[in-house]
Amino acid sequence: MEDDRLLSLAVAVASERNLQDVLQTIVRGLASQPGVALARIWLLLPGDICDSCFKRDECRDRTQCLHLVASAGTPIHPQEQDWSLLDGPFRRLPLHTYIVGVVGGTGKAILIKDVASDHLDLKRPDWVHREGIRSIAAHPFISRDGVLGVLATLTREPLDERAFSWLGTFANQAAVAISNARAFEELERTQEALLESAARSSAILETSLDCIVTADHEGRILEFNQTAEKTFGYRRADVIGKVLAETIVPKSMRESRSHGLTRIVEAGESQLLGRRMEMIARRADGSEFPIEVAISRVALAGPPIFTGFIRDITERKHAEEEVARLRRQLELDNAYLNEQVKERLAFGEIVGKSPALLEVLQQVDMVAGTDAAVLIAGESGTGKELAARAIHERSARRGRPLVTVNCASVPRELFESEFFGHVRGAFTGAVRDRIGRFQLAHRGTIFLDEVGEIPLELQSKLLRVLQDQQVERVGEDQVRQLDVRVIAATNHNLKQECEAGRFRRDLYYRLSVFPIELPPLRSRLEDIGPLAAHFLDLAARRLNCPEVVLTDEALQQLTAYDWPGNIRELRNVIERAVILSQHGPLRIDLVLGTGATIARSRQTRRADDAVEALRQSAESKVLSQAELARHERDNIIAALEQADWRVSGIGGAAEILGVKPTTLASRLKRFGIERSARVLPHR
Repeated sequence: MEDDRLLSLAVAVASERNLQDVLQTIVRGLASQPGVALARIWLLLPGDICDSCFKRDECRDRTQCLHLVASAGTPIHPQEQDWSLLDGPFRRLPLHTYIVGVVGGTGKAILIKDVASDHLDLKRPDWVHREGIRSIAAHPFISRDGVLGVLATLTREPLDERAFSWLGTFANQAAVAISNARAFEELERTQEALLESAARSSAILETSLDCIVTADHEGRILEFNQTAEKTFGYRRADVIGKVLAETIVPKSMRESRSHGLTRIVEAGESQLLGRRMEMIARRADGSEFPIEVAISRVALAGPPIFTGFIRDITERKHAEEEVARLRRQLELDNAYLNEQVKERLAFGEIVGKSPALLEVLQQVDMVAGTDAAVLIAGESGTGKELAARAIHERSARRGRPLVTVNCASVPRELFESEFFGHVRGAFTGAVRDRIGRFQLAHRGTIFLDEVGEIPLELQSKLLRVLQDQQVERVGEDQVRQLDVRVIAATNHNLKQECEAGRFRRDLYYRLSVFPIELPPLRSRLEDIGPLAAHFLDLAARRLNCPEVVLTDEALQQLTAYDWPGNIRELRNVIERAVILSQHGPLRIDLVLGTGATIARSRQTRRADDAVEALRQSAESKVLSQAELARHERDNIIAALEQADWRVSGIGGAAEILGVKPTTLASRLKRFGIERSARVLPHR
């Protein structure tokens, strides 16, 4: 066995990056050595064919065994089977069986100098004799983690101790190459998982493992491949024989010898061998860039040789910086959106202590701890979304998202895509996969605002999802299981919608397991003051008008108004009044008008309520002439009280009732209504 050829083989093995290439280079290189008949490699791997293994009865530990992974040789007789095949009887060997198993189990090399004289118990003695096998050498592959496998070399010439020792040294270097190859494969798998796209991943991998630089123990460059020339900007002829510190090591690290390459190659810090390290390198033009490097040491006779596998990670660093930037931007965007949500929902606070509100809050507390579907009804602006958020925040799902969907804003043709998601190519314009709102709300809560606006023909699809808790994306057959709590809200009377055939009864019953009716603001007069003060504080801070104050007069004007837009209108009125007032007392009159206008608003609402009450009463009862007269008399008295008993003029009772002052005067006389005797019975 020639030493020079074995040394060249060691360098060739160290240059390989792929595990299979490393294994094949080893066995083919050894098989080409003079006198070598067969070279084989077994690696220690988990057991996989224990039930059919011919040595299963002798196997002490069936969790792992030696797997034949590479084989090469030249048979004497052409009819012999191809020796590169890996499916023979020795494809699996338990530890401590046969020569290879003993070496794998003990980690100690074995040399059989003369097969014939050692009286071995061979499984195939006829084959050994036919092929002229004289010596067998088995060396373990040993790394920091223990035995990796076994290298077996069968020769037709006797092996002496010197050749056996050279083979042992070669096996050690081969073990390093195998460890490095495995490390690089693991590195590739890790990077593939981290990269955001297959294109970027492919680009990085193509450029990251192509630089191979070999140096001696003094740091002088022995090999510099073509890709290294492109990456570092040096020609191979210009760097061969030069020291690493004068070429690819940054100037700032030359004197201190703190660079990783210098520490390993020149200072001999062997604990850094085989590790993936990040450091800075220098190009020929003086520019510096980040690299990732793994270094192996070929410790043959004489000074050691070091081979570095280097990859340019500039793109990866840029990608990481971009990801970090996007993460910071996302955090800022989330913070901004949270502030917007809090601002829009009055910072998530429910303000007020009126009996009507306290009853609602009691219902919220009762249902929050369950997973029951909730239907929140109420006029526009009464705080239905705020109530839904309160239910979610008091539930066990508060750590998961509350996904809000305004059903009225979803186009009919995009309903399924918005709610259930779609896959790429499902319809025109579907250029990428999209997760639907229900899947986003998995293990959380979905809030279906304005649920009464869902088209009738699409309600059945929503009902199926609510019943089965399963969803299919548009264009996909896969069924995805969901765990979603549903809260719905509407300003319609869904019972009447069901009667009119515009809303499915089964969907209504599915949504209204626990109905909550939010009272209008006109039924919460006690809460107008605290709400106004709260909204004033928010608006003053946001608009930088801290000197605006809420006066008793302004509060009286707010209380006298009917608030058809409820809390949303109150907040807008306060904000507009702050802008108009700038400083000093809050001028509600600049927004709502005079007291007479406010009174007319409340009176109009009362009249509408009275008409509605009469209509409902008329549906069940016919009123007599006396009852009608009594209603008219009560209405006139209410108008007089509202106008402070002024009959005519701006804001008078006649203006409120919409009649002439003379007509009102005659009715006062007819009904016997006088200010001093306003409650005289009607004759």
